[in-house]
Amino acid sequence: AGVDIVMTAGGLFGDLTWRRQLEELEAAVGRGDVPAERVDDAVRRVLRVKVACGLLRRAAASTPAGGDAAAAASRCPLFDAAVPPMGDAACVGCEAHRAAARRAVAKSCVLLVNEGGLLPLPAGEGGRPAAELLVTGIAADSLGRQCGGWSLEWQGCEGNAFTTGTTIADAIRAVQPGARLVSGRAAGRQATDGRTAHGHARTRTRTHTQTYARAHAHAHARAHAHARARAHSHAATCAPGPAPRLRLTTCLPQDVDGLAWLLAHAPLSFPQAPWAGAASRPVAVVVTGEAPYAEGFGDVEELRLPPADARAAVALADAGWAVVLLLVTGRPLLLPPPLLSRVAAVLVAWLPGTEGDGVADVLFGRAPATGRLSFSWPHAMDQAAAAARLKGPLFPFGHGLQTRAVV
Repeated sequence: AGVDIVMTAGGLFGDLTWRRQLEELEAAVGRGDVPAERVDDAVRRVLRVKVACGLLRRAAASTPAGGDAAAAASRCPLFDAAVPPMGDAACVGCEAHRAAARRAVAKSCVLLVNEGGLLPLPAGEGGRPAAELLVTGIAADSLGRQCGGWSLEWQGCEGNAFTTGTTIADAIRAVQPGARLVSGRAAGRQATDGRTAHGHARTRTRTHTQTYARAHAHAHARAHAHARARAHSHAATCAPGPAPRLRLTTCLPQDVDGLAWLLAHAPLSFPQAPWAGAASRPVAVVVTGEAPYAEGFGDVEELRLPPADARAAVALADAGWAVVLLLVTGRPLLLPPPLLSRVAAVLVAWLPGTEGDGVADVLFGRAPATGRLSFSWPHAMDQAAAAARLKGPLFPFGHGLQTRAVV
């Protein structure tokens, strides 16, 4: 067994930068410690994979004279539709690549619960929802949460200013413009200050173990500081007064009291009589999950949902809303019985990256729900280890409810 590609810490620990690694390898070959044939063998295998993925093909090479470059684009075995060759740097992030990513997002969504066939949601007519539709949750309007860690920044980023894409909230409102957003971004789209998910300034100067340790030690202090700032923002934006217009952001979902105030004062009308069916029942999509993280920053004592989002989902369900719990996460999060017994649907979107439209495709039936769990889902923390879930997991390996595309 051997290693063909070496990952480097980039100088974060000691002086083992990628340049230093190359120098050490060259010196080892010169001394005869590493045979040149071994290096050639590794390079050959890496190139073989790149050729198989189309990374080394030029777009012009597959385009007949006078032909359509898009139609002649090679098919990548990773996707089910033609995309431009991945070696075409000019197309990184182009519409064809985003379309492929959108399809991948839809295919990877896993539907854990779907009481009464609530999903897919009815599309309505003329852009008007077939039922009252509310979108809320800490991850509803956040590309940073959708992308997770290792996204431009080591620990990922919060907010929407660091990249281009479509949030889940915007994707839902593209299908249903009348959907009402209650999000953590006061005054519409509040810009971030250019900090990462754990409060680091956006620089690339963290090059020593000491910097890493200091950042890790202060991560929780920063989190508390941000929480205090959010609480202050809530007091400013959700003070009692005239009922707000909810097409833009008005309250923080982190604060269940703010949501209770919203339900009591905002003009969110819905039928009071028994509902004829899911199509007429008011629906709340609570988009929740974890903050971006990588490596040790993601260590937690409990795999729990943000408490306020969980309380908000329960409050909405108790107020008569059909609640869709939409999880943006890279690992299973605990679904306590008081919550799970109240929500009508649970959809796991994982980390959909920049293409929130893929999630909306499953929500509204533009794409079917076909994903299945690649691991079992724990009941509680005593089942955090996979071996502990061999008997009696909340959802077993391979679980995933299916829906059909309806539009």
